[in-house]
Amino acid sequence: MAGEDGPDDGSLTATFESSPAGRLQALGEFLVGTYAGVAILAVVVGLLVAPIAATVALSGSAGTVAVVPVEGGIDGGTAVALTTTLERLRADPDVDAVVLVVNSPGGSAPASEAMYLEADKTAEDVPVVTSVDAIAASGAYYTAVGTERIFVKPSSVIGSVGVVFPPPAQIEPSDSLITTGPNKRSGGSERAWKYKTESIKRAFVSAVMRGRGDTLELSRAEAASAEVFTGVQAVENGVADELGGTRDAVEYAASRAGLSRYDVRVVRPESSVQFLTRAAYLASDAPERELVSGRYFVGQQGGFPNVLMLPPSVLRASLADSADGDTGTESTPENTTDATTARNATGGGAGATATAGGGGS
Repeated sequence: MAGEDGPDDGSLTATFESSPAGRLQALGEFLVGTYAGVAILAVVVGLLVAPIAATVALSGSAGTVAVVPVEGGIDGGTAVALTTTLERLRADPDVDAVVLVVNSPGGSAPASEAMYLEADKTAEDVPVVTSVDAIAASGAYYTAVGTERIFVKPSSVIGSVGVVFPPPAQIEPSDSLITTGPNKRSGGSERAWKYKTESIKRAFVSAVMRGRGDTLELSRAEAASAEVFTGVQAVENGVADELGGTRDAVEYAASRAGLSRYDVRVVRPESSVQFLTRAAYLASDAPERELVSGRYFVGQQGGFPNVLMLPPSVLRASLADSADGDTGTESTPENTTDATTARNATGGGAGATATAGGGGS
């Protein structure tokens, strides 16, 4: 089929029947030498490059969803730890969304408010979502309404929008103690304390009405009744948005951040006291060492009312009277609610307390 000088001009037959290398060379010359060949070559190259381009695009869309646990009673240390963590996450360019996993009965009013404000501020920069584990009552719910969406489990307990405030103790005149003002020992009159309680409650309710917006099916008065709801009830009345767990919350947050591929990073808030105990642990020369939480040293003192310079003896008496006489009330300067409503004011048994300077919502 071929002459001495090689295959006939324009014929690929002889070359295809020769060695594999010759067949590939002839095919390449054919593809490059004709318009049809150029078109076919372009398609082949496109098909080869497409997976690479797709891989690069997918890699470019990857991001991180930070999951931050909010657990236990809320006090000053809890607030500092969470606000510091959220501030750090806002400054991290690799974090595209945040999920708060809440399991807390509430606690200190100022601490809860600080956590709410920080969550609300973080939501201005990246999507922030709440996933309620067992409970998000009182101050913990206060924090949650600062996020854009709240996921609850059917059996979760959520709500309790209200305040518990121990009334001032009745202080007898004393010749052994000199004060610079008539209210220095007591903290003020009962009426004044009721007014402070009402102010804290109004701030809490306003945050709920603002955060839940048109989703909330409750009136302002109903929201302020301090009622607690199951997850199913909460979704029905707009106290929460959707039934689901942490996985659902993470997927929603990633979707809001526009992430098709993402990593999940669990970030546990740690207080400065815990940091210092870790530093002391590492620096210690003791032959046997055990690392303990900062709460080993400070306990839960931040959860108690922290009125400025109120004597501890007065504080203890006030708390004892509140426990013995069921005197915790949620009230207005004009009207005082009954004892049943008062007991439900902040936690419906959730154990949160509030004061003018510290206390709980």
